[in-house]
Amino acid sequence: MDDKDIAQEIRRALRHLDDALYLEGLGLAKQVGAVIDTPDLSRGQALQRTIRLVIASLEPNGTHDASDVDPSTFQVLYQYAVARKTVIAIAEELGISERKAYYALERASDAVASILCDLMRDPARGAVPLADANDSSAAAERVRGELARLASMEAQDVELRRLFREVAQSLRPLAKACGVRVQMEVECGPLRVAAQRVLLRQAYMNLLSYAIESSLDGAVGITLAERDDRIHVEIVTEMPPTQPPADGGPLAVAIEIIETLGLGWERTEDADGRTILAVHLVRAPQKVVLVVDDHEGVIALMRRYLRNQPYAVFGASDADEASRLVEEIQPDAIILDIMLPYQDGWEVLERIRQGRGGCNTPVIVCSIINDPQLAKAMGAAEFLLKPVDRARLLQALEAALSTET
Repeated sequence: MDDKDIAQEIRRALRHLDDALYLEGLGLAKQVGAVIDTPDLSRGQALQRTIRLVIASLEPNGTHDASDVDPSTFQVLYQYAVARKTVIAIAEELGISERKAYYALERASDAVASILCDLMRDPARGAVPLADANDSSAAAERVRGELARLASMEAQDVELRRLFREVAQSLRPLAKACGVRVQMEVECGPLRVAAQRVLLRQAYMNLLSYAIESSLDGAVGITLAERDDRIHVEIVTEMPPTQPPADGGPLAVAIEIIETLGLGWERTEDADGRTILAVHLVRAPQKVVLVVDDHEGVIALMRRYLRNQPYAVFGASDADEASRLVEEIQPDAIILDIMLPYQDGWEVLERIRQGRGGCNTPVIVCSIINDPQLAKAMGAAEFLLKPVDRARLLQALEAALSTET
């Protein structure tokens, strides 16, 4: 691979840094695997670890002196690649324009690519501390530092069923390669928890991949249930006798993340001798708001308006996505635009009212079309004329939720 190919692959890798299976398919994973000897990791995991080490080295006062990566640029890179935030959210958080955030991300990506190019040419002189990358104890310390940083970020409202479907989908190639069937059973309704989503997803990615790779009977079951005001997630399969988890291995990383998040977990056996990996979580206390608008900027604005309020915000850009999310997350309130592609907001409102998950959900119509009488006649609880300010939005939400049936 030449420098241009590496730069392109770095951009792809940064978009999917929490997905080791996606990284496995990149040519860069093979190149890194030839340079760094990590027998306990797959190529995708080795590339994932290496890129994270590179990002850490670019931090101000880190091991690499990169003139193009100032503190603000580093924050854009870290928030995008590690914290998994959108460029719009990063720009808003850092108080910079989206254009400046994209430009900073480009510079940071080039810096990461430059370090990896040096690494490919001469591993002994590369800017990444390769001894640490090959030293499991040193790597584990870096993981702990990274986890502590992520855990300090604001918790999000996470819908567990949706999260597990994403995780199971990501791990489908691994399950197929191992000849393992994965089946999920949900014993209750929507399961929303307050947690750092990136860490929670990575914990379950590691737990499930460990179960798939260790399964002796070719079947892994996932059960989500609510008992005693807690949500219990159990991953069940037949495994070899318990052994101490290897440093840097999927189980060790999962345990580290779970403990960092302050969650309870245990490893037990059922009556048939199958291993149960169980994690216990607390329900999220927030109200869930679904914003249906085909403009991403409007959804981002609503998120900003509702920040530090008792609301978790989900976004949908069209009628089909809105209908799916209404049934999946069962929102407490819906903010609905009228000028939507394919089907307008009035049709969406009718679909919501006819569906199982949204028949009684209060809907706030938010549109440039000034017709509050029609909105109320169609079943909307409140009407807001665009552009909307924060005070009016909060007032409408409070009024709609107070009349919820």
